[in-house]
Amino acid sequence: MKTKPTPIIIIALLLILYLLQGGVIGLISTIPLYLDSRGAKWQQQGIFNFVFYPFSLKLAWAPIIDSVYTKSFGRRKTWLIPTQYSIGITLLVVSFYLTEFIAQLRLKLLTCIFFFIYFLLACQDICVDGWALTLLANYNLQWASTCQTVGQTTGRFIGFTILMMFESANFTNRFLRKPFSIAEQSFGLFTLDQFVRFWSISFLIVSTCLAFIVKETPEYNHLNLKQTYLSIWKLVRKTCVRQLATILFISPIGYAATYGMTNLVLKK
Repeated sequence: MKTKPTPIIIIALLLILYLLQGGVIGLISTIPLYLDSRGAKWQQQGIFNFVFYPFSLKLAWAPIIDSVYTKSFGRRKTWLIPTQYSIGITLLVVSFYLTEFIAQLRLKLLTCIFFFIYFLLACQDICVDGWALTLLANYNLQWASTCQTVGQTTGRFIGFTILMMFESANFTNRFLRKPFSIAEQSFGLFTLDQFVRFWSISFLIVSTCLAFIVKETPEYNHLNLKQTYLSIWKLVRKTCVRQLATILFISPIGYAATYGMTNLVLKK
């Protein structure tokens, strides 16, 4: 049996949303390196690691995002649009102070700011994951995970690797300016603040397009909030699910320290 081809516009939409998500995740992953360059201690780096917890805990509030919404606006857009606008505005404000906060090692403040942004990213991820299943329900559902993998990976590459390479004056002078006989400078192609501003504007533009251009198809026959939490509870009660959760919970113990500290040690 032949499957109906998936419209390219749906794939492009999902790729863009996942790319935005991955870009900011990659950006936040660079902050420990900047903190390390300013002399942050291991204990301070440990405090900042609390930023990454929301993605691990998003199951706690995912049913709310999935079940509570305004029908006139759309099941996914009810949460997706405000969430993305919040991310864009927060990044825009932070972009004017980030370098100063890093230089002053304002660890607690930075942790609170990026924890909030990461929480919003987790909410955006819930919305996009759910919307992907709806958009692709009558076509090829395997494209949902494909778009997530490609979009997030590309975004992380841009948010982390591209930033680390082209924000560096040394790299830019050696591999870009020198080969093209351009005078060396004490800065890269862009600053960290400018890069953060780029992602904030991208979020605001995409959110505006989603709000006024993209129309969401109404959804019916879905679980309410109580039913959703009950279904999760029934799933958790299964022995195989508890066993898998236990394995996933304890498996990182052996390599967590190495995984988290390798980049910081290599930078030294």
